[in-house]
Amino acid sequence: MDRARPVLHCVMTPRRGALVDAALVLGGLAYLLPLRRHGLMINDDGWYLHPVLRMLDGEVLYRDVLTFYAPLEHHLFAAVFSLAEPSIVLARTVWVAILVATVVLTHRVALRLVPPGLAWLPAVVYALVPGPWHKALLGFCAMSFFLVLARFLEKPTLRRAALMGGTAGLIFVTRQDLGLAGFAIALGAAAIPQLAPARFGVGAAPSLRGASRSVATALAGFGLPVALTAAYYAHFGALPALVEMAYVRAFGQMGAHRGSLGRLLSPDTFGLAAEGRAVGILMLAPLVVYPAAGVALIARLRRHGLDATSVLLLSLLAVAVATLSQAYLPMLLIRLLQSAIPLYLLTTFVAAELARVLARRAAAGPGRLVAAAPPVLLVAAAAALVWLVIAGIPHVHPSDEYSGSARVRRAREPVEVLGDTLRVRWELAEEIRLVRAFFDACCEPDEPVLALPLHATYYILLDRRNPTRILGEHYGPGDYVLSDARKRAEMERLRASDARYAIVAADWLAWPERPERLRRTLLRNFHPVRAYRSLVILARGGDASDRRLTEVHRRLLLGREAPEDTERLRERVRERPAEPLPRALLGMVLAREGRIDASIRAFRAAALRDPSDPIHLERAARLLFAQGRFDEARRDLIRARAVRESPELRALWEKIPPAPRDATAPPSPHREDPLG
Repeated sequence: MDRARPVLHCVMTPRRGALVDAALVLGGLAYLLPLRRHGLMINDDGWYLHPVLRMLDGEVLYRDVLTFYAPLEHHLFAAVFSLAEPSIVLARTVWVAILVATVVLTHRVALRLVPPGLAWLPAVVYALVPGPWHKALLGFCAMSFFLVLARFLEKPTLRRAALMGGTAGLIFVTRQDLGLAGFAIALGAAAIPQLAPARFGVGAAPSLRGASRSVATALAGFGLPVALTAAYYAHFGALPALVEMAYVRAFGQMGAHRGSLGRLLSPDTFGLAAEGRAVGILMLAPLVVYPAAGVALIARLRRHGLDATSVLLLSLLAVAVATLSQAYLPMLLIRLLQSAIPLYLLTTFVAAELARVLARRAAAGPGRLVAAAPPVLLVAAAAALVWLVIAGIPHVHPSDEYSGSARVRRAREPVEVLGDTLRVRWELAEEIRLVRAFFDACCEPDEPVLALPLHATYYILLDRRNPTRILGEHYGPGDYVLSDARKRAEMERLRASDARYAIVAADWLAWPERPERLRRTLLRNFHPVRAYRSLVILARGGDASDRRLTEVHRRLLLGREAPEDTERLRERVRERPAEPLPRALLGMVLAREGRIDASIRAFRAAALRDPSDPIHLERAARLLFAQGRFDEARRDLIRARAVRESPELRALWEKIPPAPRDATAPPSPHREDPLG
């Protein structure tokens, strides 16, 4: 350790390093294992569970399931589930093992960049706020690569060059963009020791032959996992589909997200951060940290030249800057995707370098306290970030489950998933209950269903087949994942199947852009029959009345209702008196027109036709409450809460003044609550 790093310096012996690693493992397991039964992500958990279960039934990714994800993660869980019954808790147990291993790897990489007294910090932050379960493999692959890279640079051998290339190859079949970055870094790093041998202890004179041999070895290591993956898919005739989906379309659409790096520089950054202004400020952290890391790296190069630590830092900075494309959502950039750990490591490096400079210039006594300020502030900032994620941010996109941290303990409602009981948010539990009740009542057990755009988890929740090869599609403009030709083919599959219903996100159905083929086909051939919170259930049907209902519903979702919508909904109610949705939509339109009594009647009629959903009576009660008709509101609330208690219903109940008591009745100190 050079004398420029005195702050928080201690001697990291092998024994002490092993003890710190053991503490990280035990602490990580104690913290993460209890979280496995909390949270469920409708938009992401199905992206690995649904294809894996289809693979276990004999289907092949990229031939039978269209996805833009690289395949290694799916094959990992296909192997796990082939040894035991498919279980989301089992999958999360594997994720915990991967997360804990990543924490140890992060500590080992940090030891090569900062004093041991700070090396634990990036690892602990990642352990406390690791992000969604299914993202764990990304961090593991990245840290495995950086540790192998560091070991190669410390002792360049052909064996380590092959391992470095092989690790990059594993990343390439797990996360394509990270794999491509790893490939470039591995080839460059393989040549550097032979071109600057004196700095890496491999000789006295540069050797182009040695550099070529090292690069070829790294390339061979990279090619091994890639070739094995290609051979597997070629055997099933799915290699062209794999290449097109994962390595052509996925790369080609990387810039088509809703948002870009430009959002970071926009004055609207703080207002657009869904998690609040605090996270809007955090979004800007990389724009401060990465330039500072670049300056510190240049200073280090001037001081030490191009050595192992400098190459490792340069590689981390290259990957970190490349991941700024994740800026389309704040928390993705800060901690959820592959950008998180490089950000933590580089931030720690900058603080350690600043402390070194201050310590070098400071005199004894008070000056030493000034030198200790950067590490202290860094620890405080790390604690603030953890607190924000776990407790401070009012909303984490798209839900608390996306934090992967102790925050998910807020979820308390039980839901059965693959035989396991998970605890989820009340809103999600209610949505799942209503969808399950609908399909239990209206469908045969083996009848398939289509779930779009990012709702593959519903195939698991309903235990139903997907009539298409579509795993999902992003909200992005145009043909984001699937080409128009593939969408056309899959819609033909849907029409040829016996699927009568589709589950879609309401905001996707009403997306303001011109509908692309998937939405256009659904809007033409299906019509809405239920609206459950964030979801809409569509049923086959394409006559003129169905199309009018679809148009009205979509306009209402967009907040653009037309004057003729009231009459169109009345006409639909007369034609199909048993349907609850037209009555519910009519109630919404009438309420906006100020026709409160007619709106209340429509909501109550909808409740009679869909008694499993208390939302209709809740809406009626809210209108009555606003008019001061407390007795009527109380009666509707009692009926709604008898169906399903909810925080919203209880909160509204608490707002209603107590019912007047009979003068002869004994006074009660407590307000009567019919549901206790």
